[in-house]
Amino acid sequence: MQSVKKNHASASANAKPGSTAEQPWSLDEHWPDLMASLADQITVGVSSLQNGIDLLLAKERITALEHRALSIPTERLKMAGISTQQINRFYGGRIRQSHEKVDMAQLVEGILQERKNE
Repeated sequence: MQSVKKNHASASANAKPGSTAEQPWSLDEHWPDLMASLADQITVGVSSLQNGIDLLLAKERITALEHRALSIPTERLKMAGISTQQINRFYGGRIRQSHEKVDMAQLVEGILQERKNE
């Protein structure tokens, strides 16, 4: 990281006002690409991890309870990656926020049914 700073400092020191020298690297310009790449790596990595956990269950190397204990944090990580992708798309103007009608009673009932065993 320090070499990047040195290159950045030397590039700006060598650039003369009004010249066509290359502009220094800027985090502001690259932030959306970095976020998209990070989100992609998270979702792909977590999906691969979940496939491995599912395979262990199929081969009976772990119990269903152990599978569930590993799958919950994996699913949360995956949702964080997906949310990051959606935020990045929204920020980049590729999606628009919609005003959807959400049936809260159905949503809460679904969550309660999903978690009733816990």
